Amino acid sequence: MCADPRSVETIRKIVMDHLTGPSVARALQPLGDPDGSVAKFRDKVQLSLSAVTTSGYNRNAEMHSCHGDMHIIYSEAKSLSNPIDYAVQSVQGEKSAFVVRVQDFDVSLNELGRAAIGDWRAHRFLGSWAGTVECAGLDGAKDGPAGPFSGVVSAQIDTDWRVKTDRLARGGGTESMAGVIQDGGEFRLSGSGANSPDDKWTASYFGRVSGPSIAAKGSITPTGGSGVRQCSIELRRK
Repeated sequence: MCADPRSVETIRKIVMDHLTGPSVARALQPLGDPDGSVAKFRDKVQLSLSAVTTSGYNRNAEMHSCHGDMHIIYSEAKSLSNPIDYAVQSVQGEKSAFVVRVQDFDVSLNELGRAAIGDWRAHRFLGSWAGTVECAGLDGAKDGPAGPFSGVVSAQIDTDWRVKTDRLARGGGTESMAGVIQDGGEFRLSGSGANSPDDKWTASYFGRVSGPSIAAKGSITPTGGSGVRQCSIELRRK
């Protein structure tokens, strides 16, 4: 019973259920996992047992006490190995039915859970993002150079959730901003832009992650001038 493939598969299911259980789910909040990173991590996990022995048998309870070495591979270059003690007990009155109980399993489960959360963090925002900026007129202007405008914004986000944005300005110049997404999903972006030495501005936004999108509101202020443009940005991963 100890080395029965069904016992190994039951232990594997316990491990897989942990990755979709409450402790991992809590770590993903409030940002969520819209890209299914944990499910992808889970699909890569391979579990095997070796050196399995039966260390005892309780005839009255129809229970085998088992020991072995558990090996879990969860990426091409990462794995964990720990000794494992478990019991396989027949279910009375149900032919071929049994239950598996694993002892002191928390170390392995917690280690794998941390790996899954780390993988999620590394991939939650990683990559290229794109979206739009919408700005009202300078101090409410309705048309002309001081009027409203919209444009395209691109962003790069790294594994540490650092954000860098760039956009082309209407006057042919560029604007760049930077910030860091916090664990709660809030972030600030700040930076500057210029069309010419005499046409410069600063930009500042505050936003929050919402599912698969990143949205922020803020303002653009001309350098050395007067007035403010109220703006909003929304980004989605390419």
